[in-house]
Amino acid sequence: RVSVAHYDEVLSSALSELQAYCKEREWLCEIRTFVRTWTSVDCYKGKQAPQIQEVLEKLQHWSKHVDSMITESDTTNNLLHISCSALFSALQPSLGEIYDTLVKMVQTEFETRGAALIEETQTKHQMLKAQQAEVSSFAEYAKTLNSVKQNTSELLAEKKYIKSLYGILQQLKINNPLMSEIDKRLELQWELYLMVLQDGEQFINKEAPTMLQGLDEQIKTLEIEAELILRKISQPESDYCNPNTDYDEIVPLVEDAKKKISDLKDTMTLYSEWKFSITSSYHNLQKMQALQSKVEARHDVWATLKMVCGTVQSWKDTEFSKFDTMVASEKIQAWAQTADYLRGILPEKDRILTKLDIRIDNVSKFL
Repeated sequence: RVSVAHYDEVLSSALSELQAYCKEREWLCEIRTFVRTWTSVDCYKGKQAPQIQEVLEKLQHWSKHVDSMITESDTTNNLLHISCSALFSALQPSLGEIYDTLVKMVQTEFETRGAALIEETQTKHQMLKAQQAEVSSFAEYAKTLNSVKQNTSELLAEKKYIKSLYGILQQLKINNPLMSEIDKRLELQWELYLMVLQDGEQFINKEAPTMLQGLDEQIKTLEIEAELILRKISQPESDYCNPNTDYDEIVPLVEDAKKKISDLKDTMTLYSEWKFSITSSYHNLQKMQALQSKVEARHDVWATLKMVCGTVQSWKDTEFSKFDTMVASEKIQAWAQTADYLRGILPEKDRILTKLDIRIDNVSKFL
């Protein structure tokens, strides 16, 4: 009779072999975890080429390892039959599918991003070919050139990334006419892009002094025109500064002066933006702003005087029972604030402002 100890020994031997078998194949756990946690190839889009290459090589290694794996085995004493067929059937197709999907992603990314970069550099190439010597077009060209130059490092990084994807495909010996064409066109278009960029810089450097001289002359002309407008409406003996002038007649004139200097300021602002496009430095607008402020103050003092006189007259024509003292007080306070503001801009003892102060003071006493 076979003793129980013998059966224990046989079973123990078989279990030891099973444990050794599993120990030798622990590497399958990493593969199974990778396969089970795989969701989408999207997480590898934009990854650096070495990272993608590492995953592809790992997949190839795993696939070969699984392929060479003995899936069926018996223990030495034939007590246990060990089978990994189910695991093999699950892993091998998945590894192949993931590998093919990742390779396809690399190829698609190369073709898509390569075509997009070719198109973008072609567009910028056409933009920079349009060199014009008229000042507004020149300023716009300079602005475009600066924008393109700032974007060049980003485009170069994209080009290098696309080339790295192509390098992966070449290592895998994957190529087709479309891929080759994209690679060739990308190199050619990049060279053309750099050439037109250099030509553009040379064009700007050559023409900028002339353009800036003309622009400065135009700005000076605008300042002179603004000074003439201010001088015209600031002459002490003129109707603009005569408190006896009919405000119904003068207000349209100061409105016209205000509009003219506003238009001059807008034009100068445009010229300043052109100058910034060429030199990265704006023209100082403080002088024009000061001129505009004084012209607007002359307009505002007349407009406020007209408003005060008209409003006071309407109050006089209002029945006492319908007169709202609170509303009137708020209006008087607003007029006084306007006068205080204009006092900081108009000349000292300005006669129109003095008349406005008197009118406000008189109506204040009336309330």
